[in-house]
Amino acid sequence: MKPWGIVALLALVLVGVAGTAGYVNSLPPGNSSTDDSAENTAHCLAKYPVPDTAARFTARAQDVYSGCGGTEVLEATDIGNRLVDTEEPSARLVLLIDMPGHQGMFSKQDPVTACYQVEFNYFGLDNGPDRIDCPQDPFRPGIPDGYENAFKAVLAELPPTPAEEDVRKALQAKLPPLPVNAKTGTTWPAPDVRVYVAWGVADIGISADARRGRCLQGTRLADGTVTVWFQPPPSPEAQGMVTCTPENAVDAQRRPK
Repeated sequence: MKPWGIVALLALVLVGVAGTAGYVNSLPPGNSSTDDSAENTAHCLAKYPVPDTAARFTARAQDVYSGCGGTEVLEATDIGNRLVDTEEPSARLVLLIDMPGHQGMFSKQDPVTACYQVEFNYFGLDNGPDRIDCPQDPFRPGIPDGYENAFKAVLAELPPTPAEEDVRKALQAKLPPLPVNAKTGTTWPAPDVRVYVAWGVADIGISADARRGRCLQGTRLADGTVTVWFQPPPSPEAQGMVTCTPENAVDAQRRPK
């Protein structure tokens, strides 16, 4: 091949590589791990008996006993009649997959948040999951509004030496209703609320764990000091994660400042 031919061929190869790189870079956020997680969730949601509405697919995703729990549903839409045409999609969900970052001795993984669209028909999975750009205003309530004030009120009003059951009943009476996702019509799963009363010293701890680093903790120490705070999510560089428990809340406030 003549020299000018080699140059022309090289130029075409470089243009092709650049075009491919541009296509890859234009994909919505995500990686192979989020792709696998979305794929597993989609197949789990589609297992028999197949839900008959988008809201029921969402409920299965939120049910910790379904095996599909842990994935947030940002949008759920009924888009067809599954009984009229069994092979056409009848429900569409937008799933959000969060992968926390980590820092190891020989590797580092940045955190990534990815969204996927998936469609279901009468028989199960129809289309997807396909990576998409996340909605501009996703429904991610974390700790519901009002929980912080309820924690403060309960800790301030409890008697000097309450039993754990007294603390639980007081919290149940003060905690506000859970938020409802207007796009899915479902109530968000309640945070995991726990209480702890240290034996013999009257230190009280309470916590609400909404998962993925969303945690509210509160304490009342024996001297009457009440403290309520949101635990910051773990950084990618953290080697371990502080557990969202009432015992850890008490330990944190007992430490010398």
